[in-house]
Amino acid sequence: MTPTDDDSLDPPNDGSPRWWTRRRAWVAGMATAAALILVTLALTQVGGATDDALLSHDRRPAPRFQLPDLRVPAQTVGLETGMPTVVNIWASWCVPCRREMPALQAAHRGYGDQVQFIGVNHQDERSEALDFLTRTGVTYPSGSDPEGVTARRFGALGLPTTYFISATGQIVATKTGEITPEELRDEIVDLLSED
Repeated sequence: MTPTDDDSLDPPNDGSPRWWTRRRAWVAGMATAAALILVTLALTQVGGATDDALLSHDRRPAPRFQLPDLRVPAQTVGLETGMPTVVNIWASWCVPCRREMPALQAAHRGYGDQVQFIGVNHQDERSEALDFLTRTGVTYPSGSDPEGVTARRFGALGLPTTYFISATGQIVATKTGEITPEELRDEIVDLLSED
């Protein structure tokens, strides 16, 4: 279909202001589409990948935090030294978070007497987060962090992110993106051999 003079993005000879309005709308639409494509690609890479490239082993002190307990806001959930800990940063709007939660809950059931599990609910509505925990069957404690401060302090690059922290308070491994049951098991076994 050939554009008519009215549909053309080329300027008309008469300098019509309608042309500038159409041109700006077209440029804004293209910029928005490009931004959405880039965001989608970034989220797919971070949120859905399960390869070892996103599983890093490093050693740095874990930032301490105290957050209101998602289930009982008068209580707090926090990171303390003295016990190996798995910290998982998640949100109800995060699809890969939903997929990995059964594996985290199963690991909590299997290792909960040796390893502390803590969820950090990131930039979420409390009611939606509580519904998410109910639907996924998660029983370990989760702190509410509606401003996302804890993820920033840890240096999280996307959701979900899981940190494996030694009893001495050192981050020994980080998984950015959905963690598999095998990765989770292997990292917990390594974590238990740390101390």
